[in-house]
Amino acid sequence: MNIFQELSWDKDKELQESTIKYFSNDESFDFNNLIKEAPKESMENLVEIVAKKNVDERYKFIDGLLFLLQDLSWPGAAKAMSLLKSIHKEKLLPYLENKLIEAYEENDDNWLGNLNILVKYHYFTKNDFENIDLTKVLKKAAW
Repeated sequence: MNIFQELSWDKDKELQESTIKYFSNDESFDFNNLIKEAPKESMENLVEIVAKKNVDERYKFIDGLLFLLQDLSWPGAAKAMSLLKSIHKEKLLPYLENKLIEAYEENDDNWLGNLNILVKYHYFTKNDFENIDLTKVLKKAAW
């Protein structure tokens, strides 16, 4: 059996917790790719692994956390938002700009609305972004 299957919410709670602990200590844990392919049943536990990493290690998982903001009803998305709010503005900016571009090109108004929560939370302005017109991009946002 694939060890990642042990992260599913339908597994024994102790098994889930021991698997989370295992991956929390694994330096090769590739959250950014895993989260994009993960079944919904494992998403929340994957985010929990990131939450258990130290703050400096979390920076390498920004891309995957932003991916989860496509839909705030996804398991782990609320915790991903909370983790992203705790990341320094300067570290978040290039990843956020890339995801804003991606969401805009995909015409994903829901994702843009969720990314806009971070824009507002961190007090980003249009001058912070080099590769997009923030006002234009956010006009497509659902809210």
